[in-house]
Formats: sequence, structure tokens, C-alpha cells
Amino acid sequence: MIRGVGVDIISVERVFRWIERYDHATLGLIFTIGELERCGSSDQPAKCFSMCFATKEAVAKALGTNMYGISWNQIDVELKAWSPRIILKGKALSASHNRKIVKWNATASSSRDYITVFVVAETE
Repeated sequence: MIRGVGVDIISVERVFRWIERYDHATLGLIFTIGELERCGSSDQPAKCFSMCFATKEAVAKALGTNMYGISWNQIDVELKAWSPRIILKGKALSASHNRKIVKWNATASSSRDYITVFVVAETE
């Protein structure tokens, strides 16, 4: 049964400017250590960081929290063949359990300029 749905679209150029402008520590306020390592070593870092950020936003919308009380680093995104896999920690995981969410599905679409991520949170 579907418990929540979230969608986000982001400009790859906008994220490219973030990674050009901000240092590793500042980016670490939004991205997990794993995301920084994976995206930083990607052949398309701006696209990778964009997909992670859009997925985090879509997860927050599906949770119904809009990031209230949840740190960006509590939503970790792993990309397998450019398909997002969601791993929750801390308060994000607690919010998921409180809403009885047992499964996360995510799909992404990209163009040269934009990334769109669609997330569905499911209960049993």
C-alpha cells in the first residue's frame, strides 16, 4: 500500500555551481561521506550530486516531513546504474518507522540540464 509519494526536479547546472563554489566540509552538510566519495569520483559528478539531492528532497516529501527535524545526512543515496537506492538513518529512519514505511522505490530521469526523481514509500 502506498504511504507517500515525492517528486523533485533540479538543475544540474545549479548543483555544478555548488560543487565548484563550496568546499568538501560545506558540501558535507548536505551530502553523506559516501555520497561525497562516490559522486566526487564519478565521471559525471554534477549529475551524480544532482541525483542524490533530488532523491533526498523526494524522500522528504514522501515522508511528509519536508526535512523538518531531519538532517540531509540522514538520507543516504546510492546509485546503481543511475538508479537511486535509499538508505535512511537517525530521525529519517524513525520517521519512516513511525509511518510504518517498509519499502522505498525510486526512479530517476535525466536530461542534459535536469534531473527528476520520483519516490514511492510503501507500507505492508
